[in-house]
Amino acid sequence: MALRVIAGRYELKRLLGRGGMGEVWAARDGVMERSVAVKLLQPHLGTAEGEELFFREARTAGALSHPGIVTVHDLGRDGDGTLYLVMENVPGRNLGVVLKDGLAPVADVLAWTAQAADALHAASGSCTVTSSLPT
Repeated sequence: MALRVIAGRYELKRLLGRGGMGEVWAARDGVMERSVAVKLLQPHLGTAEGEELFFREARTAGALSHPGIVTVHDLGRDGDGTLYLVMENVPGRNLGVVLKDGLAPVADVLAWTAQAADALHAASGSCTVTSSLPT
């Protein structure tokens, strides 16, 4: 059963997590008949600046093609004004949940770090990265 339907097609099933900008839900795309993840902008960030940041994040992620970066499928505004971003729903467990089981083996941590670094490297080629670190 859907808890909410976004844009008449994305059926929100269960909350996957909350972050600084919004909530991410496991959902079903009723048109494409596939599992997706839907990120909703938190209402208190519905300012022009918050919306621009949300759209910039969506466009940046949408321009990337890398196995370590989710594919963006859709972006829009629901009838009630809620901004949403639809992306692939990647199976797996949240790192926070994994770490509740105790420390991971060093080989796993190194593999995860290498994967994350590779994705960050791919993303850094498509945008300008600034640093406040001393040179």
